[in-house]
Amino acid sequence: MHGIPQFEVPAGAAATVKIIDTTSSLNLVPLGRLLEPPVHNVNHVPFLPVYSYYIESSDGRKVLFDLGTRKDMHNLSPSVYNRLPTTGWELRVEKNVIEILEESGYQGSNFEAIIWSHQHWDHIGDPSTFPDSVKLVVGPGFKDAYLPGYPERADSPILETDYRGREMIEIDFSESHTLTLGRLPAHDYFGDGSFYLLNCPGHAIGHLSALVRTSTNPDTFILLAADAVHDMGEIRPSEYLPLPKEIDLHHYGYPAPCPGHLVEMFQDSRGREPMQPLFIPSTAESLSTARATISKLQEADCQDNILAICGHDNALAEVIDLFPKSANHWKAKGWSGRIHWAFLRFYIPAFLSGGRG
Repeated sequence: MHGIPQFEVPAGAAATVKIIDTTSSLNLVPLGRLLEPPVHNVNHVPFLPVYSYYIESSDGRKVLFDLGTRKDMHNLSPSVYNRLPTTGWELRVEKNVIEILEESGYQGSNFEAIIWSHQHWDHIGDPSTFPDSVKLVVGPGFKDAYLPGYPERADSPILETDYRGREMIEIDFSESHTLTLGRLPAHDYFGDGSFYLLNCPGHAIGHLSALVRTSTNPDTFILLAADAVHDMGEIRPSEYLPLPKEIDLHHYGYPAPCPGHLVEMFQDSRGREPMQPLFIPSTAESLSTARATISKLQEADCQDNILAICGHDNALAEVIDLFPKSANHWKAKGWSGRIHWAFLRFYIPAFLSGGRG
């Protein structure tokens, strides 16, 4: 095991983070579509919920990081919508995020910005349901890659109505506008050290992740990886965070701890080393860049004061407090220990049921 790398974050304020179940999800996505190497007896990626994140600064500024899937999916850009029926995926969406917010007493005008982690349809929602005063924030290279939106540009994955009439801000990660957290270029969005946007390219052009400070004295953080990973098995285990001797999955219906050596056997059966992540991404705008981004995120993930989650993390709902409750007390409530290795519950039983040869 290598020593824990430095991941220093300048002193700052804390923000409030609330994790929103957007009521949208993906199912029956072939495992090989997102992850490799394959897993015997596992044909599909485990159920993929879709999350949005409410972020509020200490002085009351509010933003949303991602919006999930829009309820009227038939109004997606045709270049996206026409492709979805060919995938065989099972898609569900019940509400737009604005409806979920309004049910808890929030109005669209309460928010200063919507931040898109990237342009994919299950993250951009429907910004037109928010007032024009709400800005749209995107990552570097986004405008050149995807503007103008449909219908002016027929192949664009976004719509003109997503941004028409509102200010679109593309985050600048050049040296004069950024700092570095670990090896990740970062932008201090609120200017008080409570909420950083992270330059995490690879999965998509301009892909953003985020780091939210959830407490001070001591500092704790939640890392919102978005689609930099789709399964936490892409980031764990690592050279900094090896498999424990026993893995407690009783919160997910496993009465006895899973021996760590069993996971090592599983890794070996797939040509993986014990300290390599279970998976590597199989699909991305740039696979080499996506994998480099993951290696940088591993340096944050191994810190005991950072809870790393991804935009489709199916371990969350059974353990953490969801919107309208705050997720800030994750450390005190012991959530990290309960969800950290939860992804293994899908793969080790398949290994035991016949994949050991």
